[in-house]
Amino acid sequence: QKTLNELINLLNLKDIINIPVRQLSLGNRMKCEIAASLIHKPKILFLDEPTIGLDVVSKKKLRDLFLKINKEEKVTIFLTSHDTEDIQSICKRCVIINHGKIIIDTTTKDLISSYIKNKNIVITPETIFNEYPELPDGITYVEKTKDQIIVKVNTEIIGTQKALQELTKQFNIDDVDIQNESLEDIIRGIYEED
Repeated sequence: QKTLNELINLLNLKDIINIPVRQLSLGNRMKCEIAASLIHKPKILFLDEPTIGLDVVSKKKLRDLFLKINKEEKVTIFLTSHDTEDIQSICKRCVIINHGKIIIDTTTKDLISSYIKNKNIVITPETIFNEYPELPDGITYVEKTKDQIIVKVNTEIIGTQKALQELTKQFNIDDVDIQNESLEDIIRGIYEED
């Protein structure tokens, strides 16, 4: 009962706990299923798309709950998800399977650092852009407006530092933001190569 009460409070289930499942939204059904799976304090938890149908606040609460039970109660969590935010925030280790065969088994951190091939650099000029010069190999335009340019840097061809040096030669830059390739892009690239 104590565990049930904690889960009801944590997952905000108080108003729906007595409503039949068939009348619940997908998000509320997911929260109830997760609460039901945690009542008996399992040592291993298998989750398939656990945040599907949830709003951003509920997703965050659920991810925090998974991290908490993993750390405090030493629960092992197996997670399958297409939501890369779930993977990045919950998983210490990633196993990528293609056609039933393991193609990658590594830490999530190493997966991200080892497979990043592209970075986006967002450039804000000191004055508006009037022209867009040709860029060196490994750097391509993604978006061009008068107020901002976004370029993609292929880090296998040209390093980020070298790319920044080349860009500062060509533009009067006021501000720069460097964005790593998303985990979703990395995983997509792995599947395309395999």
